[in-house]
Amino acid sequence: MRTAIGAAALLLALYAAYVGLSWTVFRIFGWKVLKRRRGEAGFPVYLTFDDGPHPVYTPRLLDLLKRYDARATFFVVGEAARRHPELLRRMIAEGHAIGLHNERHVPNWLVPPWRTARSLGRLQAEIEAITGRRPVLYRPPWGLIGLADGAVFRTFRVVLWSVMPRDWERRSDPTAMKWRIFRRLTPGAIVLLHDSGETFGADPTAPERMLAMLEDFFETVRSVGLKIRFLPLPEEGPPVRPAGEAGTEKVGTTLPWRVRLYFAFEALHHRLFRYRPLLGPDGFLYVEDRRYAGPPVTLEGESLRPGERGLNLHFNNRLLVEALFAGGSEFRRMVRLKREAEAALRLLARYAVEMRPEARGVFGYSALHRGIRPFGFAVVPMRPTPHLALAGAYMRWLLRFLHPEGDKRLEAGDGFVPHWVVMPRAVLLRRYGPAGSSGAPRRNESIRRTPSAAPNETFNREGARAPNADR
Repeated sequence: MRTAIGAAALLLALYAAYVGLSWTVFRIFGWKVLKRRRGEAGFPVYLTFDDGPHPVYTPRLLDLLKRYDARATFFVVGEAARRHPELLRRMIAEGHAIGLHNERHVPNWLVPPWRTARSLGRLQAEIEAITGRRPVLYRPPWGLIGLADGAVFRTFRVVLWSVMPRDWERRSDPTAMKWRIFRRLTPGAIVLLHDSGETFGADPTAPERMLAMLEDFFETVRSVGLKIRFLPLPEEGPPVRPAGEAGTEKVGTTLPWRVRLYFAFEALHHRLFRYRPLLGPDGFLYVEDRRYAGPPVTLEGESLRPGERGLNLHFNNRLLVEALFAGGSEFRRMVRLKREAEAALRLLARYAVEMRPEARGVFGYSALHRGIRPFGFAVVPMRPTPHLALAGAYMRWLLRFLHPEGDKRLEAGDGFVPHWVVMPRAVLLRRYGPAGSSGAPRRNESIRRTPSAAPNETFNREGARAPNADR
């Protein structure tokens, strides 16, 4: 009896070690699997849908994708695919790709590897007979694949994901899911969604909320002006790059090593202090929930006072530095940055409406305030404090460190002193909200401190005092 128990315990321990090692190798380190596809120009995103086809939700999903001119990849379950061959043919006819998701939705860890390989081979042949195209993409259920699945890697391109909004859950909320996608979106991102809720652990009504979210997501992308292309995963080419596909570095080879080292530190800093990217780690803005600590500000008849809740903005230094080191015309680079900034502010306005109704404004402090002012922000001097002196010294060091002509810019500048940049909520929504436009800021617009702070003291858009303005 003891021998049998000991043998069972040993087998269980070996199985647990196999599962843990497989998880570490494939899910954490991404060895031989595709999590994010890089190399396409622009901002490609790969939407993928698992567990279908479903007779109700998949046709509605195909209609939605067609309406927004989006292409996607469907990882189909064998037993569902056989019941709805017409949906497979429609997927191919409308420009989508098809991958395999096992004969039944059972994790590979519970099935002998040779049985998995054999059933995938049969399913591959059946789908080729239905569609005329041989599927070469494969996603294991729950993303669980084992070290013993060598035959699968020789035959298929194994695809996981880089963005998972958890759309299968009973409590999934369309708005929260949409912003979860935006926060993690990067060029080449692979987004995991589901067009069926009939598998173990999924809510049968979850695809209804996924469809509502996806339509809202497409509308936001279109109205904000994001240049995202929704593409199917390619079904040809080398299997995958061995590990590292899920990395976030975009053009690191064009930057000096010391600059890349600094940005690695900055990424860690963002993670530790929980700065949330508005549009992925490569986007223009990061946001942080915080109470405003600057002087009272009135802009366009709207105010933001100390202690009110708002969104503290952090600008993506990497985008600015990459623009400096990029080739081509400086004018073109600046135009591109301006467009990205305007799109980021339109996205920020939507985020404030949908996710942060309590935020009374947006703010931050920056030594680059002259470049920020034209977007409609009030620019206000910061009170002289040890913190201001330290922040100014840090920003001057950063300019020297990151900018190829940092010393010259400092010599020609005005000391590179940080200022508050502030925009009350109502102003943000008027300029950049869904119903408004981002039009040009009014000239000679005054920015007043309220009487509780300093009566008769007015600041123009440059932050210069005009003591007689209110007399």
